[in-house]
Amino acid sequence: MKRMILVCLFSLAVPAANGLAADAPATRPAIDDADYGYRLASRDGVELWWCESARKVGRSRPAPTEAAGDTVELSAARNEFEAVQLVVRPSKELAGLQVSTGDWVGTDGAVIPQRAIEVLRVAYVPVTVPTDQFGSPGEWPDPLPPLCPDGAGLDVPKDTNQPLWILIHVPEDATAGRYEGSIRLTADGWSAAVLLHLRVWDFTLPKVPHTR
Repeated sequence: MKRMILVCLFSLAVPAANGLAADAPATRPAIDDADYGYRLASRDGVELWWCESARKVGRSRPAPTEAAGDTVELSAARNEFEAVQLVVRPSKELAGLQVSTGDWVGTDGAVIPQRAIEVLRVAYVPVTVPTDQFGSPGEWPDPLPPLCPDGAGLDVPKDTNQPLWILIHVPEDATAGRYEGSIRLTADGWSAAVLLHLRVWDFTLPKVPHTR
């Protein structure tokens, strides 16, 4: 026992290489991360890219530089809610942005109806006092209000990211397999369509969860 105690004390007393043992790991605000995302085909001065729903997209971070295909990819089980962020970044103000989608068609003609898909706007709130080392003052994405509740469309400032929250609830009776749909974006003097692929796994989540 004495030998074990001496060994432990010795290991605690030995300095780390370069004297960095006591240094805290370097962190940066999550809102400043710009090493993720997938660039889509862009046109007429509007950059389009997408990322997973867990990301916090900063207003001013640049779009990804390398293209990674022309589709948005997501997967979910039956009876699962899954989301992905489609980001619009115009080089000049984009006025009256509207978004629409239709049915998603899949294996052997199976259909996920339009009513199972919702498009929301990622809104931002001002943060003045960060809660930890991963935060920083500034605008942070959090609320998910309706895209255009008044039907007038959304104005997107120049050189600013505006994420759109594409949320799908896969029906309990959906056929497993691959589905294809599209998101149509229109604004004053501009339009685009983005292709989405959804993989529905061959199992169903329960209506009532049984785990904490």
